[in-house]
Amino acid sequence: MLGLPFGPGTLISLLMALSAPVALWGAWRFLRVVGRLVTPYGAPRWLLLWGSVTWALVPLASGAWGGGRWGIVVASAVLPWMAHAALGFADPDAAHRWRAGWRTGLLLALLTAVAPPAWLLLAVLIAVLLGFAVRLVPGEVRERSVWGPPVAALVVPLLVLVPWWLPALVQGAGRGLLLDVGRWPTAASSGWDLLAGRFGDLGAPTAVGFVLPALALLSLVPRATRIPVVVCWIVAAVTAVVGVPLAMTSIGVAGGHGQQPGLGAVLLVLQGAWLTATVLGGLALHHLGDQRRRVQAGLAVAGIAGLVAPVVGLVWFAGWGGEDLSGDPPSDVPVYMAQRAERGDQDGILVLRGSVADGLRYEVHRGDGVTLGEDEIAGLTPEDADVTATIRSLVTAPDPDAVAGLSRRGILYVVQAEPADGTVSASLDATSGLDQADSSRGTRAWQVDPQPGPLPEHSSWVRLLLPGRPGPGHPGARRARPAAPAKEPE
Repeated sequence: MLGLPFGPGTLISLLMALSAPVALWGAWRFLRVVGRLVTPYGAPRWLLLWGSVTWALVPLASGAWGGGRWGIVVASAVLPWMAHAALGFADPDAAHRWRAGWRTGLLLALLTAVAPPAWLLLAVLIAVLLGFAVRLVPGEVRERSVWGPPVAALVVPLLVLVPWWLPALVQGAGRGLLLDVGRWPTAASSGWDLLAGRFGDLGAPTAVGFVLPALALLSLVPRATRIPVVVCWIVAAVTAVVGVPLAMTSIGVAGGHGQQPGLGAVLLVLQGAWLTATVLGGLALHHLGDQRRRVQAGLAVAGIAGLVAPVVGLVWFAGWGGEDLSGDPPSDVPVYMAQRAERGDQDGILVLRGSVADGLRYEVHRGDGVTLGEDEIAGLTPEDADVTATIRSLVTAPDPDAVAGLSRRGILYVVQAEPADGTVSASLDATSGLDQADSSRGTRAWQVDPQPGPLPEHSSWVRLLLPGRPGPGHPGARRARPAAPAKEPE
């Protein structure tokens, strides 16, 4: 809906720009309510400011912002608002608990839309917390108004996102439910990266990331807030348990790439649990009497140390952190071919890479190229065996029928990327229906003759029945153009 007036490109830029202030505002509200649940005086403003600013800088210091992982960035803005709504589960009024369940469910649907593994993580967390409640207060949990709102919060995203996850399962792209939204492939994150709150080499230095869990560990010392701090550590422990199998799993996508499942939600919940524990520990020390000078002095030192993480993270982001996203990566496709491809999907470009000895891979460029979301759809789309057979026949021997097959599929140019294999080039030069075309140094190019006609329209009964984004992929992904995924011929 927001993309209608702004357009997808402007919308994503707005989401990236507004995520930090929205996250700061949501963290302030959440931490303020948490402080008032612990003590009627609440947390002081300087402590709320430190906690909310630190949370707003997590996407920057982790490298999610600089790496273009916009799903994680938006999730960081949604998570504190959802946590604030979930606090209503502890309200003594049953009607308030049900309203909290619906609010939490809608926000969880939004969180799942930008960070799909978040639903699995929150389902495990709610199950563990309800299990503890059954053990501690079994009589209270038996009431439907107690266990019903958390369960309703988990059901709402399943209903709201039916047009996304049901077609993904039906069309064999269910593995996309465990992948974060953003450009693929992404570098794998280790357990140390998650503990330090960073993604690979994109985040701030590792030593800076360990400041927050260290402060959360020290927050277990004050007795006044030890119980809520332990709850925060339970949330962090369950999150880590969920993150371990995800980190050790590899999901295959088209082109032979092994992609690690999305760990953005795991990193955010870990950082949020430790940040909340730190604020609670600081709250306990703040309300000690004036006679505890030594403790207050230690609190001041801890506060200065805690400022290191957000300050260094901000400096890292502003000065030398992150990737250079200002320009497009170099392309093997000549400029005039790319401009011709923008006129319509029938002017596609087949790009060949590799050699006969080591294996050939292919991909198809159409329109304005691969945009955000389309690489996800292409990665989750099964291989088209007919296309692979056609290209295998084309590169191994002169085959005019294979050229006609390319023409029917809307291929206007064939480009052999640098370094060009002489065996493949010789076969294409000798093929009737392929005319040599101008190309940059190191690449070879041919034009398909005759000119291709319009592409046939594809449909699916699932797409006709369900209103929403068609085909496999994440919400917000545009419809994939008919393109063959990269494969190696036998």
